[in-house]
Amino acid sequence: MERQLEVALAFLGEPIAEDKLAGILYLQDYLDGELSWEVLVAEYEGIYANELIFDWNVCDWFCVRVLGPMVKSNGVKCAEAIASWREAEYLWQARSSVVPFVTVASESEYYSLIRKACVVLISREERFSKTAVGWVLHAISTHDESFVVSFVEENLESFSKESLGSALRYFDKGTKGEYSHRLKRRETPTGLSA
Repeated sequence: MERQLEVALAFLGEPIAEDKLAGILYLQDYLDGELSWEVLVAEYEGIYANELIFDWNVCDWFCVRVLGPMVKSNGVKCAEAIASWREAEYLWQARSSVVPFVTVASESEYYSLIRKACVVLISREERFSKTAVGWVLHAISTHDESFVVSFVEENLESFSKESLGSALRYFDKGTKGEYSHRLKRRETPTGLSA
């Protein structure tokens, strides 16, 4: 299993996205549950330290196909380790502290970890930091609208138009319009009408 992990990670070290995706599929299809999550998280941290994931497509494939199922199988301790990446300087590791939780959006025991990670990511300026928050919030909204409303209320000034639209994707038109208008008012320079 250790040798197979090396091979899968070697694919992630290749420069072409298709090779990276092959490595991700190998991790998903053949190594899921075969090694301890502690070993895997340590290995995966090396992927980010070496900046082997450097675009949203590969990042999200890795999160949804490998990290999310790993959280689902191993529970809160594993989730805590992944959510701690929220403080990472490297954008794609920070994004990976949130996106895997799309897989467990219906499970409220993860909501405090999701909230902590989302607070950090929504305050960053990078587009793909903010869109990660929008994505996980719209996944949660189908199970717990109040969680999403509470988070948006507390952090509205940090949302981009894109991330807010994503977070509220499944809300009614009136609610979307209200928050969009409030965000637009905050973005308008003082003295100008919105």
